[in-house]
Amino acid sequence: MKTQTFKGKELSRTKVKNNILKIWNLTDQSERFDWYQDANDFCNGFQNALQLLHQPKDRTHAIACGVVSALSPVKSWSQNKLCAIKMLETGDCGHMKQFKDKAKRIMNSDGSDDAILSILNGRKISSFYLNIKYPKVSDNITIDRHALSIALGYWTNDEDYQGMTATQYNFFVQCFTLAAAKVGVPALIMQSATWVKFRKIKSDYKKK
Repeated sequence: MKTQTFKGKELSRTKVKNNILKIWNLTDQSERFDWYQDANDFCNGFQNALQLLHQPKDRTHAIACGVVSALSPVKSWSQNKLCAIKMLETGDCGHMKQFKDKAKRIMNSDGSDDAILSILNGRKISSFYLNIKYPKVSDNITIDRHALSIALGYWTNDEDYQGMTATQYNFFVQCFTLAAAKVGVPALIMQSATWVKFRKIKSDYKKK
C-alpha cells in the first residue's frame, strides 16, 4: 500500500519512510545497538525465579518475555523491567490491574507462544513479545506511541494512537521495514534505534 489514511490525513509511504530516516540519521552507533537482544538477555535472567513453574528452560524464558510485554503499557523501559522483576519474583507489582492480570495468567500458562499471544491479545504488546523472544528472526515491528511519532514526524498523544486499525498498523510496519532496507539494517534495529533517539530528543526538550 503506497498511501494510507490516518486520523483524516492521507499519508504517503515515501513521506513516512523519510520521517523515519530523518530520526535514523540523527542516531549514532551507541543508539544502533541490538536493543531487542538486550531485552531477550534480560528475560534470560529469571530462570531461578521461574524454576518452581516446572517448565522447560525455553518455556520459562517465553513466560518472562510475556510478562515483560504484558507490563509494558504506560511504563518506561526501566519501569517495565522493575515491574517484571517484582511480578516474576513475588507475583505482584505496581501496575494497573488489567496488565497485572495478563502477567499472572501468562505465569500460569504452559509458556507456549500461542498461549502467551492469546493472553496478550493486542497488536503492540504481541509484537513486543515476538521482538523480544525472537530478536534475530522476528518480522514484527512494535508500533507504540513513540514509533508513531517518528513515523508521522510530530509528537503524538494517547488520542492520536487510540483506534489504530490493523491496516494502519501494518502500513507503519511496512514503512519502518522500507526505511531499514534503504540503509541496509534489520527492521528491528531501525525501529529500536529511532525509538531510543526519539526518547532522548523528547527528554532533552522537556528539560529545557
